[in-house]
Amino acid sequence: MTDSDIVAQVYRQFGNRCLWSADDVAGITTTLSKAAADGLDPSEFHAAAILRLGKTGTPEALRDRDILLTDAVLHYAEVMRYGEVDTSATEQDTEFPKRPTFSAESLIVTLMQSHEALSGLGPQAPEYEGLKTALARYRRIHGSGGWKILPDGPNLRPGDVSGVVPDLNERLKITGDLAGASEAHVYSGETVEAVKRFQARHGLGPDGVVGPKTRAALNVPVEDRIRTIQLNLERWRDLGYAIPPTRFEVNVAAASARLIVDNQSVLDMKTVVGDPKHPTPMLSSKITDIVLNPYWTVPPSIIENEIRPILKRDPGYLDRNNMHWQDGNLVQDPGGTNPLGKLRFTFANKFGVYVHDTSAPGLFANYDRARSHGCLRLEKPVDLAAALLASNPDWPREKIERVIAEGKTVKVGLTTPMPVVIAYWTTFTDPDGTVEFRNDVYGRDERLAAVLAAIREKQGHATALDSNVYFAEGCGPS
Repeated sequence: MTDSDIVAQVYRQFGNRCLWSADDVAGITTTLSKAAADGLDPSEFHAAAILRLGKTGTPEALRDRDILLTDAVLHYAEVMRYGEVDTSATEQDTEFPKRPTFSAESLIVTLMQSHEALSGLGPQAPEYEGLKTALARYRRIHGSGGWKILPDGPNLRPGDVSGVVPDLNERLKITGDLAGASEAHVYSGETVEAVKRFQARHGLGPDGVVGPKTRAALNVPVEDRIRTIQLNLERWRDLGYAIPPTRFEVNVAAASARLIVDNQSVLDMKTVVGDPKHPTPMLSSKITDIVLNPYWTVPPSIIENEIRPILKRDPGYLDRNNMHWQDGNLVQDPGGTNPLGKLRFTFANKFGVYVHDTSAPGLFANYDRARSHGCLRLEKPVDLAAALLASNPDWPREKIERVIAEGKTVKVGLTTPMPVVIAYWTTFTDPDGTVEFRNDVYGRDERLAAVLAAIREKQGHATALDSNVYFAEGCGPS
């Protein structure tokens, strides 16, 4: 059903009469005009045209205004509830539950009773509100002229004397990383600490050295930062319905994870995620059990692409790595070389992805942690297991650690399955308001931007709704 069909159906349900009072029009257009705060273009929702038709005042204009307002309300509700892009339809490696539907007629009835209900349709999550605040902040920076591009040059190390230091100070002040400044041309003191803060919130090693990666991050135009925030707001609108307030969430772009209870993070940790050739999928599911000292069933792709070539050169590879064939599968016994480590967290998904411990904890020291074949390795798996089993008196942390030490494979079911969300946030805010950015390692932002551009271009070419389709006569003044 097209948007025009839905609008026509709404008017048929209400006897082909005008729906909105003058107070409704004023209140609703006020909300629509604020759509920019959510990273949207208010022109998508006819705000200016609705106000213009109201000033015209003829019966035909008021009729057209009513129809445009109804179309705007329905479109705005759809966008705020579910976004403009359905990620599941544009990215193959996603798995989210089917979007819930809503009744256009019920929405109209609700808004006719109180148009304020329109302002509460977006994601009700602190992360979304944090991004809105970040968007406003970076728009203010843009309005003030943004920041200068730092010229290429050698690495700038603490104690160096350089003519670029004043420009670096100014750049860091603009984004709030620096309050004071060091001696005019000496790279030291507060400036070094500000660079470290900047590096940390951009996923770079906070060593205080302004090298190529740090310089590149400093030189990303403010317009691009705004675009990234807008894309992540869209992603929240698209996926927010599948993100409950209590969950275990992995942010693949940041290679980090959190256990969140009632929208409050209670456990944070680093993760290792899929490399660009083996991207970790986006999905939501539920952790149903934890396996202590798990066996590893080697995926067919790893067998064909990695194991078989090794076996041609080294026939004893399987024995040395405690691997054996079982029912047509290649299985590795629990132990120090098992890539799942000592714990595996199981949740249903069509990609065969796990969240688990690792036999290579040294990877967590890296800031580039896109190193796996798609599964997720956790920095603090025992802490997570203890938290998930906290309500089960039979499995205190001491017992978890004892069973792991014994080496016996044990599967422990969760009394209450824990929702798990594997997401991709290239920008997000910390509880103190710090705005963080990460690289678009999988190109998901670029693909989302392309789809959004195509949708909005199509909308821009759409013709105005024909009011005569819905009314035989004008509404008359309201």
